[in-house]
Parts: sequence; structure tokens; C-alpha cells
Amino acid sequence: MGAALVKIDATRCAPSTKRAIRFTALTAARQIEVRRANWEQFDLEAAVWVKPAESMKTGKPHRVPLSDRALDVLSEARADQRGGALVFPGSRPGALLGDKVMTQALRQAGIAASGHGFRSSFKDWARHHDVDELLSEFALAHVEGSATVAAYARDDLLEKRRPVMQRWADCIGG
Repeated sequence: MGAALVKIDATRCAPSTKRAIRFTALTAARQIEVRRANWEQFDLEAAVWVKPAESMKTGKPHRVPLSDRALDVLSEARADQRGGALVFPGSRPGALLGDKVMTQALRQAGIAASGHGFRSSFKDWARHHDVDELLSEFALAHVEGSATVAAYARDDLLEKRRPVMQRWADCIGG
């Protein structure tokens, strides 16, 4: 992962695209969620991204603990205000990044993977580094077990996930 991010940084892709890719890797989020991210979703003081229910497959809001490096990426994005409400704008001010822009950037960098591969890499890393399965599934915003089990699982374990995401960021050199 770290080597892939270095390759992407070496491309001539737009800075917003590079930041979006890095943020996608750091948060193990889906590309569409990152492309749609807007500043209202972030509590930078609490280091949390709250993805709204309407953007989630589960139909429920999802909180993402932000690593130090993810906060750095957001700080860089904030300095580039041309996106207005969007954190990672497309080439036209206020426009979303195109749905294929991140994949094209990976191809330009010679990386034969998709943005979804970042999520797979996170899951593999979590398994190899003894991260609790439930925490890694929550990090990926996957629904827990049956509907009955999910109904009783009201805590999203945000604070337990926070050190996991920091370790992931430290590992990939994000």
C-alpha cells in the first residue's frame, strides 16, 4: 500500500485526486463515499467523519475515526478551497470527482488494482495483525450478523476502532 501511494504521488494527477486516493486508503472507505464527502460530515476536533445514512449501503450513518494522517489530508484539502462544500472536488469547482478518475490514476501509476482493493488490503492487514474481526468489519461498515444480532448491537465501537485506524495509517505510511 505504501509503495502504491508513493507511485500515485509521483503521477501528474490533480492534487484533489491524489488526496482522495490517499484518504480512501487511510479510511478504508468506498470511493463513492470519498467522492461525495463534504465538510459538514467532518468533526475535525473529534477526529471523526460521519458518513450520512443516505450514502451508506446499510442505510445507517457510519462514523469513521480519523488517523493523524487522514487529518493531515483533510487539512491539505481545506487549504484548497476551490471545492466549496466538497472535500475532494473534481476539475470543475464544486463538481464531484468523476467516477473513474481514481481508477484511472491508479492505472497511470502502474497499479493493477481498484480503489476497492484498498478495502481488501485493509482487511488482509487486519487479519495478519490480529485486529479483532468485529472491529475490522465495523471499520468497513459491514453489517453484523443476523438482523436480530444487529438490532442489539447499538455501539459502533468507535473508540476501539480509533487505534486500529491509526495503526493502519502508520503501516501504509499514509
